Amino acid sequence: MKWSLNKSKKKTKAKNTYPSLDNLEFKIKNQMLVIHHQELIDNLLLKQINANLDELIKRILEYLADEDDNADETMLLFDELARLRSVFAKYDQQLSKEAKLNYMKKIRFVAFELKKRLIGYKLERTVQKEKTR
Repeated sequence: MKWSLNKSKKKTKAKNTYPSLDNLEFKIKNQMLVIHHQELIDNLLLKQINANLDELIKRILEYLADEDDNADETMLLFDELARLRSVFAKYDQQLSKEAKLNYMKKIRFVAFELKKRLIGYKLERTVQKEKTR
């Protein structure tokens, strides 16, 4: 990728001589920054998104390590996973296919573990109901 920097007293501009359709624009201290490199775009966006995901994964792992089964807590964690999926959908067009796949693998794995816990909880409740009859 080739860049040129034009600087004058009034303006500073960076021009990409090989324009790309994928770019990320954001403001830093009242100045517009445009990034055309896909790997940098992935790193910046995933850093924002992964902070929330890592915190949620930590909570889910603590919940899964706990022996107490609580269907309400499981459903709350499912709702938070769904919220993170919707946040991720906002950045869908700007991320590369590989970055999307890696992020969705993490979410699917955690959702699968929660689903197993919920199924075990429901199965345990049905067994207890049958014993009381």
